[in-house]
Amino acid sequence: PGVHMRRASALLAFSLCLTFALSAEAQEQPACGMTASGTPAPLAAGALPEQAAPGSRTSAPDAGNLLTFMSQVDLATLGDTRSSDCWGYTSPAGREYAIMCLRSSTAWIEITAPTNPVVIASYGGVSSTWRDAKVYQDHAYVVSDSGGGIQIYDMSAIDAGTVTQLTSVTTPGTLKTHNIAINEDSGFLYRTGGSGEGLRIYDLNQSLTAPPFVGSWNGNYVHDAQIVTYTSGPLAGKELAFCMTGNNLSVVNVTNKALPELIDTLTYPQLQYAHQGWLDEAKQYFYINDEQDEINLGVFTTTYIADVSDPTNLVYVGKFNNGKTSTGHNAYVHGDLLFESNNASGISVFDLSVNPLNPPEVGEFDTYPSNDFPGFNGLWSVFPYFNSGLVVGSDRSEGLFVWYVGTPPTVALAVAPPPLLEAVGQVLPVTIVEGLPGNLLPGSETLHYNDGLGWQSLPLTNLGGSSYEANFPALTCGSSTDYYFSAQSSNGFMWSDPALGQNAPYSGLVGTSFSVSFDDNFETDMGWVPENLNATAGDFERAVPVNDPLWTVAPPADADGSGKCWVTDNSLGNSDVDNGVVRLTSPALDLTGTNPVIQYDYWCYLSDGSGIDYLRVRADDGTGYKTLANYTDVAAAEWRREYITADDLVAAGVALNANVTLRFIARDTTPNTTVEVALDGFKVLSMDCAATVSYCTAGTTASGCQALVASSGTASLS
Repeated sequence: PGVHMRRASALLAFSLCLTFALSAEAQEQPACGMTASGTPAPLAAGALPEQAAPGSRTSAPDAGNLLTFMSQVDLATLGDTRSSDCWGYTSPAGREYAIMCLRSSTAWIEITAPTNPVVIASYGGVSSTWRDAKVYQDHAYVVSDSGGGIQIYDMSAIDAGTVTQLTSVTTPGTLKTHNIAINEDSGFLYRTGGSGEGLRIYDLNQSLTAPPFVGSWNGNYVHDAQIVTYTSGPLAGKELAFCMTGNNLSVVNVTNKALPELIDTLTYPQLQYAHQGWLDEAKQYFYINDEQDEINLGVFTTTYIADVSDPTNLVYVGKFNNGKTSTGHNAYVHGDLLFESNNASGISVFDLSVNPLNPPEVGEFDTYPSNDFPGFNGLWSVFPYFNSGLVVGSDRSEGLFVWYVGTPPTVALAVAPPPLLEAVGQVLPVTIVEGLPGNLLPGSETLHYNDGLGWQSLPLTNLGGSSYEANFPALTCGSSTDYYFSAQSSNGFMWSDPALGQNAPYSGLVGTSFSVSFDDNFETDMGWVPENLNATAGDFERAVPVNDPLWTVAPPADADGSGKCWVTDNSLGNSDVDNGVVRLTSPALDLTGTNPVIQYDYWCYLSDGSGIDYLRVRADDGTGYKTLANYTDVAAAEWRREYITADDLVAAGVALNANVTLRFIARDTTPNTTVEVALDGFKVLSMDCAATVSYCTAGTTASGCQALVASSGTASLS
């Protein structure tokens, strides 16, 4: 209560501890369960240690990275516990929607404003780890490997907020379907897999709502497929299905739906499970993801390439990898870019125009920063076909991600963020550079600030070229103020500095100067008391963080660079607070100074955002502890700074006396959720609010404004 908080947006996650022994979850193809030789697929040898529940990436992309993070929608907001595939739809009005396949439902999310996605609709279905969706015209078709047939949805009124579920197609054969493919050029729908099935074909030209079954191909189990129609060359008018069967790539001529014909098959070196693949735009190369090579052979994330320019004579021509150890899953080509979802390492983007046989990686984003282990955590799939340049991805435990691919405007504070903002009004320089000529919307350059009274906005002043000026109004001395800068590109997207805008803004105290009455960097023992209240692990320790590269949800180093901090369970491996409460109590603090402010850097990683786990900050003035801050949202694994001002303390009922103690309380409900907490850079400040006033007006001399008259001290001569 009363505390103005600075932290990441509420990015809730469902925490899972998976090992490869959980075969039904880990082996992505239960419907076939076969190796290349046709024998039952074995479990991977050995079980990995408990996996860290992933955090939400909040940092800006590296220089040269074509992907810019726009937003994330967690599974709790989507109303489910796990996601699988995803697809996309653009309405006739140009509004864009992500379609998320979830464990027990399918959800539609509008991403037209990509930094503010909105859930439009959700429909339940049979519970399944494997759900898939595709779109034809204004209808969506959804299948699952647990049954339900083909669920059909009418999206014609989606711009008005309505998606309508229609009657499902349930014949012929099993109700189970592993995947679905639609050739939008021909208007035919193909069900793949499901209890050993190959291809089952339906004609959407005859009916969008009750498409008739028109043929099948059962020469092999088909895990996934891409179906295309050739418009030129010797194959003009032919419709071919590129089928991933687990044990090979099979090309099937499906022009005659009643009598499909196998044309050719291809295997490749190190084949373990031929999972999914996609053609380049010229239909010359087919890029293949193998779902078991990284697990069984220990290779880097590898993409295999087939020359399919002559589909009757498939030729393996090479492979490339991205230097990571995660398992490749799904890939799609849009223009010259190959977009891959690579499980624990997230999305990778490769430029095929440079070299189609060994393309450079030009974009990446790790949706599962805990590790890059081979296996089935992280990003399931991506959809890169929105005209706006947006790309969406579905992460199994982190939900929907939205990125922009391209070169946006760059918005940046031109100086280091000042620790103090002047109460009479602060001026800060800002630089805004167009990524491409004409992609900045003039007049959209804005300062956003929150001094405790809610977010307010003011236009930036253009000084010419890429130089701008942010002019803060008078601010309340002794308070803290959050702020960020934004500009809009010509396609309507907003770009901010810092990248997450008000979800992770700059922050500064308001005043002319400050003194430090208590300063603890935790290099020496200044009287803090750690306690364990029945937790099975996770005690607070004053130490140098161990920096475990396989457990990245814990701090790799302290916040202020002095070396030590207070950190929970400072050890290698799965080391966090488990099944109880640990707390850390400060020595007595003197808060009788002028405008006292408590400053600290904190690390709080929670895998469960329901509120049952938390980091809580409380203060006792001698009359009992009162709550100052309660961190319950899933936040990024990173250090953040917090200020608690005199107004915040008083609003919480804390008297500003010379004997106040603070207590940091970390709670974990079960060993299967992750709670990592650390504290550093603890200070008690006294803010000086004496005004410094300029009486000079620019232009009063030939050389401009030079003279300054300043006041200091108090208003009383005594």
